[in-house]
Amino acid sequence: MMTGFNPTVVSESIRSVEEAYNELMNSLYSKTQSDFVNTMGDIWACQLAVNYFGNTFKPGVDQLLADAYTNFATTISVMNAEAMAWAQRTLYEGWSSMEFGGELKELDVTAIKENIADERGIIEAEATSTLNVLPVIVSSSENALDSAISAVTNCGFLDPSDLQVQALITALTKLKQATSETISEATNAAKQVIEETVQVYGALARTNAETSEGMASGI
Repeated sequence: MMTGFNPTVVSESIRSVEEAYNELMNSLYSKTQSDFVNTMGDIWACQLAVNYFGNTFKPGVDQLLADAYTNFATTISVMNAEAMAWAQRTLYEGWSSMEFGGELKELDVTAIKENIADERGIIEAEATSTLNVLPVIVSSSENALDSAISAVTNCGFLDPSDLQVQALITALTKLKQATSETISEATNAAKQVIEETVQVYGALARTNAETSEGMASGI
């Protein structure tokens, strides 16, 4: 533990945690939204798809996003409290707490439709390829959480033996595990629903883009 209060160490440590949160949101939220949900919306349309994304995928990821927001907000709150206590012990004046600037995110699965121009089905090869983005998202999310854990562990003004600090690290570690498990389960479920879609509906004849072009040309 350090002795004299060092505002640079505190601000950089808290900023590192917030940067890790932003990295996590970029992968777990933004990439999931754009590279998985929205992409699937162009190539997979039927009630099975709507049910999967609405009842399985979105609730699982939204829970991860909510847990991430809570854990990171709590982490920064504890870091601020410890920093303030450190400043007071060393009679340092002028330190102000740094607010957590993260936002609570939720997936939007309205891109997944029951039909596209009254057609139902899936472009199986593209859907299978799109599933491959999920392990990449998991890896990026885990890296972001590792960065957060490292920032807490090595910040210099938190006592690693403190039960509250240990609880922070445990919560972030559990979130990392939950992210891997949740996305893995969702991936396996998606494979099953994709197979069922192929059996029930077959291939989707047109993508959203093709449908839009047809509408524009009056077809």
